Amino acid sequence: MHEVSHPVVFGFGRQMKVTPYGVGAGRRLACGMVGLLVGACAMESVGPNSVREVTIGILSRERPQSVSVQCETLRVFAEGTTETPGTTLEVEADGDSVLFRPSRTARTASLIVTCAEPLTITSPAGGPRRYGRRLEIQARRSALSLRVAVPFEAYVASVADAELGELLSANREPRELRRAMRIVVRSYALAGLHRHADEGYDFCDLTHCMHFPGLMPGAEAGEAGPVLLNPRTEQVLPAYFHSTCGGTLAGPRSAWPEARDNDLYRSGPDGAGNCARSPHYRWRAEIETDDLLGVLPGVRSIQDIQLRRVQGRVSLIEVNDGRRTLRLSGMEFVSRAGRAWGWQRIKSNAFRMRRLSHERYLIEGRGLGHGVGLCQWGAARLAAEGATAEEIVRYYFPGADLVETRSP
Repeated sequence: MHEVSHPVVFGFGRQMKVTPYGVGAGRRLACGMVGLLVGACAMESVGPNSVREVTIGILSRERPQSVSVQCETLRVFAEGTTETPGTTLEVEADGDSVLFRPSRTARTASLIVTCAEPLTITSPAGGPRRYGRRLEIQARRSALSLRVAVPFEAYVASVADAELGELLSANREPRELRRAMRIVVRSYALAGLHRHADEGYDFCDLTHCMHFPGLMPGAEAGEAGPVLLNPRTEQVLPAYFHSTCGGTLAGPRSAWPEARDNDLYRSGPDGAGNCARSPHYRWRAEIETDDLLGVLPGVRSIQDIQLRRVQGRVSLIEVNDGRRTLRLSGMEFVSRAGRAWGWQRIKSNAFRMRRLSHERYLIEGRGLGHGVGLCQWGAARLAAEGATAEEIVRYYFPGADLVETRSP
């Protein structure tokens, strides 16, 4: 979920006032948002335009052959015609064609569905989910490709709540935790807008981008809020986040060697065990040697294995089998292990490995995720102890500028 980024192009013209926190009273950003994001503006005054809407590729993992779309005021656009099929539309992929109508008899190459209120979409593998008011449907190899247009702040609010999950209901101060998470999600989204441009949408609904299960309760009331800026480039900062740091945070270079601006992110001990109550704070996994070999491409045996660390996290794994040495990044190893063994075995890139026997290895680790940026369990504790959203975000991104965006 954490590759960055594309220049963000804002449209649809509504101006916003910009007020930096803690970077000089009265200072304003003297350029349009395009210039702001590519680092081509000076610091003085101007209001950038806002992103009003993003397009999300949904049901990306499921790739359903059919879905049901519900709305009180459905309108369907296909082949230059407009139809009003009632409150329910059944859609099915047939090769590269889309079949629709209640009887699924009409055939088209693509379909646009609109509604005055959020659409409800039900797939065979999942329950009903609420989305935006505009849906585009195509088919390829008897699988549907679905893209929904969602108001940007509703997307931010929904992702923030979905990513926090049970931490919200368990926290004594969910308002500040939610606000902090929205700042981070908003910044991360703006820094990576158009990530799936080649596929015709901005973001997928998976953790490759950010988890988006549809519109969460109250999400449509989401309002514009602060973003994090890189003070050197004046670009929106990719505000990374993760579940549990395990007590130690790291800069982005620990996970992605080409990353810059390590010092804008907190690294080192995360307070007095802020995330110590997380079920992922410490973990261990015993792995069969044959299973380990299965995630080490081209390696036939393990003669020697070395873990290279950056800021306490595995950045490089070197495995020698007597013929050659395989070099694998820590994050690639975690990804390969997750796909092969399930994502609850090797939970982070903060781990140690030792051989128990010829047949088995022990991997002991800390935390869940890459350990860069905001630690959700740590942020939850800070919120419970009375920290404001701004204080939480400044704690995890001490080198960034926090910039308020407000509608006039």
